Amino acid sequence: MRAQFSQRMFRYLLICLGYPFFPLFLAGSSSSRPHTLQFDHFNIQQGLSENSVMCMLQDRQGYLWLGTGDGLNRYDGYGFKVFRHDPDDTLSLASNYITSLLEDRSGNLWVGTWRGGLHLFDRASLNFRHYTHIPRDTTSLNDDTVLSLFQDSHGRIWVGTIRGGLNYFDPQTDTFKHYQHNPDNPYSLSNNIVTVITEDRQGRLWIGTGKGGLNRFDPVSGRFTRYLPEANNPYSLSHHSVIALTPDPEHPQILWIGTKGGGICRLDMHSGRFTRFMHQPGKTGSLGNNFVYTLFFDSRHRLWAGTFGGGLYLLGADGKTFQHFQKEVGHSRSLSDDKVISIIEDHAGNLWFGTHKGGVDKLSRQTEGFSYYRNQPGDNLRLNHNFITTVYQDRQGILWVGTEEGLNRIDPANNSVRYYRHDPADAASLSHNWVYHITEDSLGRLWMATFGGGLNMMDRATGRFRHWRHDPDNPQSPGNDRLLWIEESGGYLWLGTRGDGLNKFDPGNGTFTHYRPDPQSPNSLSNNIVRNIYIDREGILWLSTNDGLNR
Repeated sequence: MRAQFSQRMFRYLLICLGYPFFPLFLAGSSSSRPHTLQFDHFNIQQGLSENSVMCMLQDRQGYLWLGTGDGLNRYDGYGFKVFRHDPDDTLSLASNYITSLLEDRSGNLWVGTWRGGLHLFDRASLNFRHYTHIPRDTTSLNDDTVLSLFQDSHGRIWVGTIRGGLNYFDPQTDTFKHYQHNPDNPYSLSNNIVTVITEDRQGRLWIGTGKGGLNRFDPVSGRFTRYLPEANNPYSLSHHSVIALTPDPEHPQILWIGTKGGGICRLDMHSGRFTRFMHQPGKTGSLGNNFVYTLFFDSRHRLWAGTFGGGLYLLGADGKTFQHFQKEVGHSRSLSDDKVISIIEDHAGNLWFGTHKGGVDKLSRQTEGFSYYRNQPGDNLRLNHNFITTVYQDRQGILWVGTEEGLNRIDPANNSVRYYRHDPADAASLSHNWVYHITEDSLGRLWMATFGGGLNMMDRATGRFRHWRHDPDNPQSPGNDRLLWIEESGGYLWLGTRGDGLNKFDPGNGTFTHYRPDPQSPNSLSNNIVRNIYIDREGILWLSTNDGLNR
């Protein structure tokens, strides 16, 4: 039911943008021959909550946030943590359909949703504060479907909605000021569907609308200047539905515009003249699809265009022709879906492409190729199972992937994969196939927490394992064999368990100390299920449990 809801909301959004659901607009392809890039794919098989990735950002802490049609995902390089609406929790997301994301100057994460309003995320408590439309309150958010979020150079936060126009949020008063279309005022916003917001170097806001073209807004005067398609004028805006905006990083007077059916426009803000880039049948290097959903300049100042049905395009050095990338049948590491709806670049220079139904694709800066590891017959990079519980990279650059069917060792240097599984006939094999977490200690030893087989240490030279398991006759053994997390600090290993709280392991003498809830002690652990452990710079442990956060 979640997937059906997601698709229904997405279809409604396109209808609001004027997109009809019949073959009016077939996914075309450029006449230029597609060039193959290699992509890493992340989808529901890798833990992503849903394959429609509407928006993305990487925060200053390095987390990658992905908004989908079924929840907000936080990716730490190893796995996904999913935030969803909980009807029994008023501090959870109000809606699972995430439309927009923003990290402000203070490091606050803002989340726009479909029919759930605006949310401010509390990183400490993992809760959400809600800003919603309140009838008869003229200072509240004026519509609960948020399409776009932007913070300008003065630190002001702007919110674009699907019916309520543009909202300015004042953090001092916790109130919103509204800018809406007024048919009697030619200097008002041209249309109340605000799809995208950006800013030029002069501090002017540029606002794309679903049915009213492009607007330039002067926050000082409060006046809007409209740019609309003009019949018989090839130098005007090509389409009334503007979905994407991005300033040119090398030419401050240039603004690039993606439209729903008019391809790409390049606006010279000095002259007000638009140059159109559209599909031209039979012309090599033209766009193959005029529905341009997202535009993005990478750190090398290359313009990428994601289209809704035509794949991905890269503007050539000549500034006129495009290179085309699309999903290719039989090529497992091509683009996963031809509907590309969001693009970002991470701190390492890798590009991430959010798609409508294929999850998110990663393009490595080093190789500009996608590496795709999964359990697929005939694939040389085949994992032993697609249910991935943890991923860890050791000091040598080796990737260790835990699944519910054992451990995988991936050497990125030669793209080799080796498997380790439990063998009942081999006492030195992995103690259990469900590998839940992996870490490398300060001495370079590799440790595995398993769900059912206790603690394992691997001898990488021999591929043999040493085990520490629960012994009911030994109070200094692990409290149980269902381990969820493992971290090292001060020469000790700290283990989160399912049912026995926190365990501290001393590798020197092989003993375990247990920390469990004590009803008589308010300062004891709050719950016996410890899901996550974080050790800060001061060596303080932070524990995520089934009953809140513990320090």
